[in-house]
Amino acid sequence: MAAVGTLPIPVQAVDFTMRTGHYVGTGATNTISGLGFQPQLVIVKSSTAAGVAVFKSSAMPANATAFFSATADNTATSITLTSDGFTLGSLANVNSTNVLYRWIAFKDSDCTSTGYLCVGTYTGNGTSPRAITTGFQPQMVVVKRSTAVAAHFQTATMGAARTEFFTSTAADTTSAYIAGFSTTAFSVGATDNVTGGVYYYLAFRGGNGKFSQGQYTGNAVDNTNISGLGFRPDFVLIKNSTNATTNNRRSVMSMDKHFGDHASYVGDAVADAVNMIQGMQTDGFQIGSGGNTNGSTSIHYWFAFGGGLAMPAGTGTFTMAGQLHGRRHSTICHRDRFSTRSSDYQRQLHQLRGLSYSADARGCDGILC
Repeated sequence: MAAVGTLPIPVQAVDFTMRTGHYVGTGATNTISGLGFQPQLVIVKSSTAAGVAVFKSSAMPANATAFFSATADNTATSITLTSDGFTLGSLANVNSTNVLYRWIAFKDSDCTSTGYLCVGTYTGNGTSPRAITTGFQPQMVVVKRSTAVAAHFQTATMGAARTEFFTSTAADTTSAYIAGFSTTAFSVGATDNVTGGVYYYLAFRGGNGKFSQGQYTGNAVDNTNISGLGFRPDFVLIKNSTNATTNNRRSVMSMDKHFGDHASYVGDAVADAVNMIQGMQTDGFQIGSGGNTNGSTSIHYWFAFGGGLAMPAGTGTFTMAGQLHGRRHSTICHRDRFSTRSSDYQRQLHQLRGLSYSADARGCDGILC
């Protein structure tokens, strides 16, 4: 008689969930809701010079918001993670009046062998190197100290000794910051493990069709396509690592909510620019001839996220009032189902014409963008 037994239950990988969006700042407490999940990581960047990009993870103190620049934490509870989104304080980097902001949010941090995202924190103990456990072998890690040290990252393409900064700071190639990846951890050097220092980290791995990373050599040719990601990205970040011009080493990012040829500087308080990241494609993205993303002969590192959940459509009301060609327009009110893209386009169009614009719609500006 054959032996009777119980089949083992397979271990399921925990994929991360991601959404992107945008909103217009109010200068007062503002809640972005309707994500459909409680985020464990949110990144926000203004479209103007209102401030550098910032992030908040569930591993950080409740009152802390971290900057991608060499800036100490903001401790005024400027981003609060909620059950269905996040709430904003009055920090200029996330909530200046009438400024357009874009965000990307993640959930499902899983610091085990089945995870694809791990957010965490550690306190420095002075040893070098030191392994920080993620549970899986990362392909990209971001580290930020709570003090005035710029956020930095390493991808699998770079090699163990290299760390890149989101600002224009030149790369470290001495393993002093991030010092490589292993099967269940990443290592840090002396600068990322100062005794008593508080550090936040974000670790990602690929293989889920939602994350990819790589490098290319710039050719300064407009409309150059970077392909081979295996998915259509919703978010792309590029760092020109080797350009001799300091400003060309500023990292830039773009997402589906940039709607074409616009990119935002990550670690610098600079307004959006064109001719950098020109659009998302089925299997990659297109770059222009700008020095930050396509400097001739420069090595550029990139990472990308895809598979973002679509935001639900909604109903709402927007009003417009202003003056054009010397005549004041009457107030227009409209209630209908409309997309975040059309709302963003209308907002930018009216701002260019010098008109005021306000909207309040689930699935669109003011509540969820």
